Amino acid sequence: MTVVPSAAPGCTANVFSCGSDADCGSDGVCEATSYCSFPDSSCNSDRRYSTLAGDGLAGTCVQGPVSVGSASSSAESSGSPPPPPPSPGTTTLDGGVFTGTDPVDASDDTNTADTSSSSGIPPTTGTAVERVFEGLLVLYEFDEGAGTSVMDVSGEGTPLHLEIQGSGYSWVDDGLQVEDAIVRSEVPATKVIEGCQATNELTVEAWITPLAADMEGPARIVTLSASSGDRNFTLGQGMFEMPSSIFAARLRTSDDSGSNNGIPQLDTPPLAAPVATHVLYVRSSAEGTDQIFVDGQPEAQGVRTGDFSGWDPRYALACGDELTRDRPWQGILHLVAVYDRALTHDEIIQNFDARF
Repeated sequence: MTVVPSAAPGCTANVFSCGSDADCGSDGVCEATSYCSFPDSSCNSDRRYSTLAGDGLAGTCVQGPVSVGSASSSAESSGSPPPPPPSPGTTTLDGGVFTGTDPVDASDDTNTADTSSSSGIPPTTGTAVERVFEGLLVLYEFDEGAGTSVMDVSGEGTPLHLEIQGSGYSWVDDGLQVEDAIVRSEVPATKVIEGCQATNELTVEAWITPLAADMEGPARIVTLSASSGDRNFTLGQGMFEMPSSIFAARLRTSDDSGSNNGIPQLDTPPLAAPVATHVLYVRSSAEGTDQIFVDGQPEAQGVRTGDFSGWDPRYALACGDELTRDRPWQGILHLVAVYDRALTHDEIIQNFDARF
C-alpha cells in the first residue's frame, strides 16, 4: 500500500483517476471509468470502487462485467444508479491518495443508499454486537460532530473528558480527523492511573484510520505521559526518526523491562495502512506478558515484568500527539477505550465485531 503525492497525474482533492492497473496497487484494477476498484466478494461483480473514485462511484460496487486490465476494459453495464458519494472532506489523505485495497461494506450496495463511513467501512455490520464493559475506565466515541470537547462516555467514576487543542482537526461522519492537533485531558488521568495500578493490568484500545501507512515518533495514537521521554503508557504508530508502518506500544514498569520512557517498546510487523483499523495493547499481570492485537489478531508479544507502582500520578491522557506536541499522529479517531484489565482474545474479537 502506498500513498501517491498530490502532484501525481489525475489526482485532485479527494478524487484519484487511473490510467492503468499499475496506478491502483497490487490488488487494484483500473476500470473503464478511469477509477480504481478492489476485490469485494459482497458485490455481484466481485469488485468495489475506491473511496477516492469520482462521478458518484466512490465506495460503490462495480456494475456489469469485471474489468480485466486497463482503462480500455469493457464499460460498466447500465443498471440502478449508484448511491451518492461521501460528502466533501470525509476522506482525506493529507495531499495524497490511497492505492491499496479499500475497506468494504458488508452488503452489496448496488441498489441501496450508501452507508459507508469516511474510511469506507460502516460503523456496524450485520447484527449489533455489544462491547465489553467490564473493567472499562474511559471510553471516547468521537461522535460529537462539532466543538472542541470529546466526552468520556464510559459511565465509570468521574468522567475524564478531553479537549481539542490546535487548529489542524475536523469532524467527519464517523470520528475526529486530526492532522496538527492534540485531544487531551486538562487534569491528570487519575481514575486511569489508580485503576490500572490496582490490577497491574491494562488494555488500550483504538479504532483508527491513519492518513498514511508510514509515520515516525512513534506518532501518538493514545498516550498517558508528560513528554517524549516520560510516560506511563503509549500506543503509537511508526518508529523514532524512521518512518514505518508498524504499531508500537510502550509501558513503564517498576523494573528494567519498562523504563520511565516505557522502552524497549513492543513492535508489530509493518501493518498500518490508510484503512479503518482496530488496534489494542494488552498487558497481563500473569507472567508480565504484553501483546498488540490488530483487527482481532495477535501480531506482537513480549514480556514486561514488574508492576505499575512507579506510574506518575500527574500525567494527562491524550490522543493524536505527545503532550509536548512533537510526536503528531495523523488520521481519524473513531473510538478509544482504556480498561484496568487484560481483555481476553475472545473479548477482543467481541469488540472488533462491535466496531465503532
